[in-house]
Amino acid sequence: MKKILIIGGDSFIARNFIKRNHIFDIRCISRKNTGFVNEEIIDDIFNLEVSHFKNIDIVLNFVAIVHQPMVNDPKLYHRINSELPIYLANCAKKAGVKQFIQMSSISVYGNYQFISINSPETPITIYGQTKLLADIELTKLVTNNFIVSIIRPPMVYGESAPGNMCKLIKLIKLRIPLPFKNIFNERHFIHIDNLCLFIQLIINNRKGGIFLPSDRETISTKAIIEKVSNALNIKVIMLNAPKRMILFLKNRKPNLYFSLFESCVIENKTQNQELKYNPIKTLDDGILEMITKRK
Repeated sequence: MKKILIIGGDSFIARNFIKRNHIFDIRCISRKNTGFVNEEIIDDIFNLEVSHFKNIDIVLNFVAIVHQPMVNDPKLYHRINSELPIYLANCAKKAGVKQFIQMSSISVYGNYQFISINSPETPITIYGQTKLLADIELTKLVTNNFIVSIIRPPMVYGESAPGNMCKLIKLIKLRIPLPFKNIFNERHFIHIDNLCLFIQLIINNRKGGIFLPSDRETISTKAIIEKVSNALNIKVIMLNAPKRMILFLKNRKPNLYFSLFESCVIENKTQNQELKYNPIKTLDDGILEMITKRK
């Protein structure tokens, strides 16, 4: 049984990975108590020492500061998203850990509409920039005895998931007209169960490198709204998006504009075939889970 140390056990992805994987011997280190039996609470993860990583096969790092409007401190983003992963990986390497898995983000590519493993990395947010810096430095630590796996997922959804899908569900519940009638973009997302499966396959196959997991199918913003409204049994009136509104968002809120109106298609067919990755959940499953949980 592989011994895994999870850093950031209180994160959404980590909690789900622990809950769904009983084939590993898992320990976790968290800043908040989650009730996991093999959990150690540490206020400052930088206080971890090499001894914490002894007799561990694989380390998974889920600690990060994501897009938080209340946090406007580039130094804090850099410390947590860049310096901390590098510090943890060096500790793991010194302790003889065989594999280090870093949870990165698709945001390292910026607002590209088509993303593959060969796409240029041009992040435009402090979150994406600091994530990319960590990824670059982590790859420098790779040796024959130390594998580094960097996972860059798109938006994660599913039961209790935070993020834009929750905001969209709340917006639909307001029963106000929405300006997406003429929007036919294509976007990839990933269900939390599919992401946990993907991580498990990387572990089982001891695969290193950069990975772009996603659900199998793409979907438009308009189609998501239709699926959510049908599941809620709410009739939503959709209007054509006014050109002035689109232009305003594009200039003033480029990230919001991109996530709502543009495409984001991920090419990962070769990786999926190599890992024999077969997604087990669909967007319909995730929407139902999120709606049921919030009733």
